[in-house]
Amino acid sequence: MKRQNINVRSLAEFSMESGDLRAAMMMLDRMQDGMHGHKMLQGGYPAGYKSEVSVSLDVEVDGVPLRVVGRIDGLNLGGEPPLIDEIKTTQRDPSMIGEMDFPVHWAQAEIYAHIVCVQHQLPRAIVRLSYYNLNGSCQMFEHEHTAKELREIFLGYARPYAEWLKALAEWQGISLPTQSALAFPFAQYREGQRDMAANAYVAIREKKNLLVQAPTGIGKTAGALFPAIKALGEGQTSRIFYLTARTTTRAVAEQTIERMRQEGLRIRSLTLTAKEKMCLYPGERCSPDLCERARGYFDKRRAAIMEALGIERLTRDAIEQLAERHEVCPFELSLDLSEISDVVIGDYNHAFDPRVKLKRFFLDKGDYCLLIDEAHNLIDRSREMLSSSIDQRMFSALRRDLGRLLGKRHPLYACLTELIDAFNALREQYDQPTMEQEPPISLTEPLKQFAADVAPMVEGGSPALVDAYFAALGYLRACEMFDGSYRTLIEPSEK
Repeated sequence: MKRQNINVRSLAEFSMESGDLRAAMMMLDRMQDGMHGHKMLQGGYPAGYKSEVSVSLDVEVDGVPLRVVGRIDGLNLGGEPPLIDEIKTTQRDPSMIGEMDFPVHWAQAEIYAHIVCVQHQLPRAIVRLSYYNLNGSCQMFEHEHTAKELREIFLGYARPYAEWLKALAEWQGISLPTQSALAFPFAQYREGQRDMAANAYVAIREKKNLLVQAPTGIGKTAGALFPAIKALGEGQTSRIFYLTARTTTRAVAEQTIERMRQEGLRIRSLTLTAKEKMCLYPGERCSPDLCERARGYFDKRRAAIMEALGIERLTRDAIEQLAERHEVCPFELSLDLSEISDVVIGDYNHAFDPRVKLKRFFLDKGDYCLLIDEAHNLIDRSREMLSSSIDQRMFSALRRDLGRLLGKRHPLYACLTELIDAFNALREQYDQPTMEQEPPISLTEPLKQFAADVAPMVEGGSPALVDAYFAALGYLRACEMFDGSYRTLIEPSEK
């Protein structure tokens, strides 16, 4: 078997899956990449600490060759014993997080510790887990292990994944020969279609970008998918993402792949559908108290994924039927099934939107081929994905409701007052719509404090509270990404 790459986070998540599907857990570990929080905590490290240390380990587990890769948040090889620090940025009050609330985080830290012990031939190491809030509060937990203990812990995480890879290898043994041997699925090329396919193949092979401008009717979908699938079968890429803005063009991609199957192609394709269209309780927060499909999701999903190994057409209907048989969330299952799919068909936002992109693929660079249909639409869409807006009226209304419900002495009322005062100061400064080169820094700290105070209240909170919370998170995320390509628009409205 060819050596398989996996990042530390994915290995930890695969091995530690259990329990319910909870929005709060996803917010803690998925809503923010947490780079700003990492930098703030790392900035306080004493001399001898290193941050963002890239590591990799080549290892064979039960006959399966693996390369485990990742970046250690904090590393002190000069300590006695050396220390490995895994940092998690959270909007919660860290003092409310228990030591074993998130075993998957310990798994990440322990895998890193094993890699460090192997690379530096260390006899033992301290594993630290640090939860950091952007308001400056922090909670740390530490365990000390011998190198032998860390090796056994690592194998406990890696063995289930090795067994899973063996099952995937059986499928690849069937599918890859049909991909590399695939002939063009139509009787002949249309005018210009052969040139497009040839150029697309070369671009994939040489890992370059290709921009195709061609008239309607040339058969651009087949002209892109055919060379991509050939390249996939030859090992030039590990996965194909067909990204489009319209449901109709997703259907065309499905039909094109189906035509190739009629010519002997064996390939697993997946079509991703928006959450609001698949959710059993649209408009509600994801909670095991409300949704039976969220209860025990991580205990049941592996059986569903194993069954999916025998399904080549993972359409919306197929996914919903599979989810019903295993009583799991169909949307979350579709995201998990993307990891066993050769071709993933979905919206632009699955690759580019920082809020909902498939972080299992796009948090780090990967060996993927992106086929972007009607790429001219990506300009406006990317502005929508990477931008964010907040409105003073949202927070004023929330403070009014909060005062009636909990009283004006509640800490969140004072927090909102500080935020509204910052808005009012902006209103005095700007009496006309204005464009600025930087975001107004006066809003940043009040919004961070608001997000930190509200985070524990989000699950089960009112729609107004949840909307304000995510508006604040979106704004803070845009501030973190803010650079010379960004502008701030400040628009006074009425008062």
